[in-house]
Amino acid sequence: MLRRKVSPPTGPQLRHSTGAPLSITDRYLERGLHHYQHKKFAEALADLDEAIYNASGHAELYVTRAVILYEMERDDDATEDAEYALRLDPRQWIGHYILGLIAIRRQNFPLAVEHFSQAQRYAPTRPEIFFSRAIAFHQQDEMTLAYYDMDSALQVMKSDHKLRKEANKFVTQVKPAKKKK
Repeated sequence: MLRRKVSPPTGPQLRHSTGAPLSITDRYLERGLHHYQHKKFAEALADLDEAIYNASGHAELYVTRAVILYEMERDDDATEDAEYALRLDPRQWIGHYILGLIAIRRQNFPLAVEHFSQAQRYAPTRPEIFFSRAIAFHQQDEMTLAYYDMDSALQVMKSDHKLRKEANKFVTQVKPAKKKK
């Protein structure tokens, strides 16, 4: 049985100032994202804490901190932040996605499928959602659903996507048998 560590999606990207001064919240967010991209999770978390302190009503800040907490394997804290972000803005697909990843880590595959399906409602062409849901379906022995989700991931992945090789291998290994007429 294939077991895969599923990485969180690339979170919000660094924004470059167009000459307008950044707010203190944006400065902390940008520095936190920079630290996150360099895998300095403690520093990233500290900056996100400061960003939230300065602007506590922004769902993007909580979902970004949830991604960092997930990377730090602080799943309870990540869950709390993702759920709060989703209360502020239910369209934050990364919040649903992180909750799905946490469910996979906890081996609650039906819950993972539910969260990934919610994420897909708001981000229908994100390959990591299809990829991760395929893994959750596979873990439940739902091979046909796993195959079709992984095939869908391949359909929307760019040719240089880091998961493409693994997705191709998965599709080859899990291809469902053709039904007899």
